[in-house]
Amino acid sequence: MLGLGGCTNDGAKGGAGSTISVGDFNTVGTTAPTPSGGPSVTSRQGVRTIPSSEANEGLVNVEVFAGQPDIEATNPSPLGEAVAVDAIVGEINGKGIRAMEFLEPMGARFTALSREKSVTLGRWRQLVGARIGEEIKARVTDEVLRAEALQSIPPDQRQQIEGQIEFRWRQLVSKNGGSEELAKRALADEGRTYAQWRYDTETSELAIYIIRKKISPRIQVSEHDMRLYYDQNKEQYAPPPRYKFRRISVSPTNPSDAEEIAARLAAGESFETLARSKANTFKADSGGEAFVQTAAPQAQGEFFTIPILNAAARQAEAGKFYGPYDVVFQKQTYKEWIYFEGVERKEIPFVAAQREIEEKLKERRFREEREKLMQDLIEKADVTRLETMGERLVQIAEERYYRPNPDAPGAEAPRGP
Repeated sequence: MLGLGGCTNDGAKGGAGSTISVGDFNTVGTTAPTPSGGPSVTSRQGVRTIPSSEANEGLVNVEVFAGQPDIEATNPSPLGEAVAVDAIVGEINGKGIRAMEFLEPMGARFTALSREKSVTLGRWRQLVGARIGEEIKARVTDEVLRAEALQSIPPDQRQQIEGQIEFRWRQLVSKNGGSEELAKRALADEGRTYAQWRYDTETSELAIYIIRKKISPRIQVSEHDMRLYYDQNKEQYAPPPRYKFRRISVSPTNPSDAEEIAARLAAGESFETLARSKANTFKADSGGEAFVQTAAPQAQGEFFTIPILNAAARQAEAGKFYGPYDVVFQKQTYKEWIYFEGVERKEIPFVAAQREIEEKLKERRFREEREKLMQDLIEKADVTRLETMGERLVQIAEERYYRPNPDAPGAEAPRGP
């Protein structure tokens, strides 16, 4: 026997201590038609609705009906329009990564990309996957640096960061005519709320703090390091010399031009001036420039492809011209001259390059130390596998943003959920 408060078997309203027995569960009513393949069902009779005040007094005349529920065969009508549920695709230190919140700022670009005729679905997935991967990496970086900073930042430094956030907010408000409401609208146009902006700004400041604290002290560059870099990159600071020649080539169709050039050169006129004249068929616009950079000695250099000119260049002295030479091209004989301006050397001594080298080495070591720090923090953090997150986000992005141009060749429908 089971005791149930509020139940009775004598038709009266029950109270505490009332009891029911197995016999009280006898079927009441008539048998309804049996659905195909199902048990017999009894139709309920005498069902009434009672007010809450009566219901509070206890259950009265409990009836039990065996079999399937007596409901309509048609599907129930929806209560409203369908809404998208923002799925959580992963976590970073307990903070869920919501798909639509993550993708929405990039959605318009993804859709525009899908409508480009040259972009196939496979290519679209590749490009979108790469962009999502970059954003995931940036998000993970920010969050793990934020978590590390919050564990160690002293109160006074935290106050400085709060002040910096407030300063940035005032700058944003000022850019929007001094109106906080307009500033928040500007953020909304970017797909962010004020709370998101504040969180992102704080995260950025915390990341700067922890990087300065943990990385900056490790970055030391000695003079030996700088000297070694200088020697290993000699071509950058002491590049091969540049031999500066000029060349005049006169076509055989105008023999008088060659005679005039020869006479004016003999009279001491500037070679560059004559090399810029219309009579010159070799780079007249640049004054017949033929500059060659080589580490080989002049006597072994390759300055011209024409043997007779190259032989003259190997023995040339600065400030002198040589020629005329007869050069056959396409069965026509051209009159040629060359002029050697001299050798240009741009060697940068170590002392002059030292500051630049120091900055380069510091930047390189900063990247190396930052990468080490990130690997350590990610290993310690609770982060969903980045590949898993990326694959799921690409799938959701395809369902929501892939809208190909139907006229594009090879257009494909997006895969369903």
